[in-house]
Amino acid sequence: MPPDFPLPPLNGLRAFAAAGRHMNFRAAADELGVTQGAVAQQVRGLEDHLGLRLFLREPRGL
Repeated sequence: MPPDFPLPPLNGLRAFAAAGRHMNFRAAADELGVTQGAVAQQVRGLEDHLGLRLFLREPRGL
């Protein structure tokens, strides 16, 4: 991997994986032992780092 491409944040990857399994930030937060807002922030940070949108956010889930 070239040095000009920094690795993505580990917490963001963990939050993304949990949210993907549950298709819900609240359930992902319960699994990880953090708040729903923390999961949303971590996923948003990962999206910013990668420069793309990872989830389509809906009122009742992802």
